[in-house]
Order: sequence, then C-alpha cells, then structure tokens
Amino acid sequence: MTGPIRAHLPWQASSEFEQQLTEAFAAADTARCYGLLMPAQFVMPTTQEAFEQKDPARWPTYTDDERTFVVVYTSFEAMAMAASGNLTHGVIVRLDDLAAAWPDPAFGLAINPGLGVAFYFESGMLARLAAPPIELLDTPEGRFDLVLQKVIAPTDVEAMIEARVRTVSGYCQFYWHVEHLSNPGVLIDDLGLPRERYLDEYGATFVLRWRPLALSLYADAYGGQTAAARDLVGGSIVEEPPFVGLGFGPAPTQVIREFKANCAPLPTGAELWEISETGQRRIAMLDLAAGGWRLIARTDEVQASAHGQDER
Repeated sequence: MTGPIRAHLPWQASSEFEQQLTEAFAAADTARCYGLLMPAQFVMPTTQEAFEQKDPARWPTYTDDERTFVVVYTSFEAMAMAASGNLTHGVIVRLDDLAAAWPDPAFGLAINPGLGVAFYFESGMLARLAAPPIELLDTPEGRFDLVLQKVIAPTDVEAMIEARVRTVSGYCQFYWHVEHLSNPGVLIDDLGLPRERYLDEYGATFVLRWRPLALSLYADAYGGQTAAARDLVGGSIVEEPPFVGLGFGPAPTQVIREFKANCAPLPTGAELWEISETGQRRIAMLDLAAGGWRLIARTDEVQASAHGQDER
C-alpha cells in the first residue's frame, strides 16, 4: 500500500471511518482497507472558480516519474493537512463516480497522497473496486436479486418475436441503475445510443428485462477504446467511443453499471417492454415451454375485442 509519494506529513484521523482505515492500514489488512474504501465518500479538490461554476471543472492531478494520478482525499481535514491549507474547495465523490467518468486509463488514483494513510491504484484496480466483477454476484441470492435490462432497437423487436430469439448479445445494464430513466430520449442519450436507431417514429423505445441464468456469459465492461487502453485496465473489450472501460456506461451525469452479453440464454419470464413519454407497457413475455414469445395485449385492445364479439 505504499506509493510514489513518500509519507512525510502528519496524519490524524478526523472521523470513525478514517480511524478504522488507519487501523486496517497499520495492520496491512488489504481486504479490510478495500472494504472500507469501496462505499466511502471522498473529497476531490477543485478551485473556487470551478466550485462557483465560473470555470469548468478539471481533474486534479499530479505527475511523478512514471504516472499521472488523479487526487482525492478521505475528508476535508485530510485535504487541508496534505495541502497545508492551500486547498479549500472540494466536491464529494465516490469511486463509482470517478470510474464512470475516468479521463484516461493510463491515469492512476491517489487517495491521500503524501499522508500517513495513503493508497495508489491503477485504473484497473479502481474499476474493480468501483464495479466489482459480476462473478462475485454468482450466488443463489445474487442471481435472484439481479435483473438486467437492454435497449432493443424498434426494428429488431418484431424480428426477435417472429424468429423466437431466446438469447441476448451486446451491452446491458443493471435494471435498478436505469429504472428511474423513464423518458425514452433521456434513457437513449444516457446510454450513448443513437436516437435515430433506438427511438421509433413516435419517440418510444423498447427494452428487454430478465434475470440472468449464467453470469459467466456476461463480461464486465472493463477495457478501452484501443488495445493498449484495454491492457492498461486489464480488461477484455476494445470498443469505440463513448466507451469508458471501467465498468460503467458513458453517461456524463449517471452512474450506470454495464456488462456485455455473448449469446446469453434468456429465461422463461424474460419481458419486452415499450417505453414512451406517457409511460411503459409490457408487450411480450418469453415462454420457453411454448418455444417463443407470447404477445401481451393492452387492456383497451382486449376490451375492444370483447366488445366486437358482443356485437356479433
């Protein structure tokens, strides 16, 4: 847990979190340190002008002989100690906030640089702390609670139903990371998808929702926009922009965990939904016993059909 900046400044824990971190650090208990850091909030230094939104925000960095590091601190008190009072403004961030918008896979993350309790991570380690590998969820409880969602292009929905497609490929997200994005245009934009392909003529889009059966068929979105960037993160995916590569989607204001499916089998009960500006409705459900998708009629369609039968 040592790093490129030798600790030379005094360190004093200012909270219970920092006290626990100090004890774990002193005991060289790496797992405990990681467990404390993963859900923690940090202070990212910023200028007064950026804090007051007079200037654009910039990533605070320093560079040693080997690498550039983004800097954060475990508290305002820690930031003040490290900067001898020269840093007075900061914004609160979490590791997932950082990973979702990470500026460069070659950058490392420095937590409390120069202080007695400091951590230095490469981008790949940041990705795995902020977006733990999906296989860690591969428990009966984890699989039961896990629901994934994937946006489907309107032109592909009819083909899926008619061809009785029972697998899924491509990028998907944790449903609970996107369920609040009820406006189809906002959902498409935040996933970095082209509107002309994923919105129909009425401004609606379609999504697939399911509980995954085999998590080994889903790759964590670790990688980069080049092979070199992929290797820096220790991932497996090379993807064009706006791919970030640290486990999250490209939304600038949303933290959306992403995975990449590779012909993953869909379970009975997988659902196709239409999302419009007025709401959402389920349009089909996968029934493997019947060999394909069952269409689900709208209530008004059922009533209209019954009314027509009554007239006959």
